[in-house]
Amino acid sequence: MNNAILADLLAANNIGEIGIPVLSTDFGIFLNQEPKEIPINCITIYNYDGGNPDRTYNNNLIENTNIQIRVRSNDVSIGYKKIKEIQDYLDQKASGFSVSGDFNTEYFELSGDISELSGVVSCIGIFRNSNIINFPQEETTTPSFYINVVNYSLKIIE
Repeated sequence: MNNAILADLLAANNIGEIGIPVLSTDFGIFLNQEPKEIPINCITIYNYDGGNPDRTYNNNLIENTNIQIRVRSNDVSIGYKKIKEIQDYLDQKASGFSVSGDFNTEYFELSGDISELSGVVSCIGIFRNSNIINFPQEETTTPSFYINVVNYSLKIIE
């Protein structure tokens, strides 16, 4: 689960807590399944298909992994502030970039600390492939809440 790399990274940097947080005002971090009601304030990180491997590095395939980070909150400004904090943090992790001649895509090299958290998987790059997307208030649920998402792609060597 490559989304666990980002969950560990966000938790290690006090952006959220894995699972249900101690304080109801804090954000819990969940993988692939958002809790139904509690906690209301939560970060859910979804893995979705990134396509075929596109190149090799030291005879290893570089996998493409897409990640969606979804923030749910019962307050529009708190939810937006949290997704913006996540976006700013991950964008800041990108310490430089080079343009791939094959795809005309910006690939960003990450700082070293993400590879320490990833165990057997080595994350060599990340790029954001969307701006923050805001969804209107979900009024069909009780309690009602706001949703914000941002999407990234990871380059993984397994």
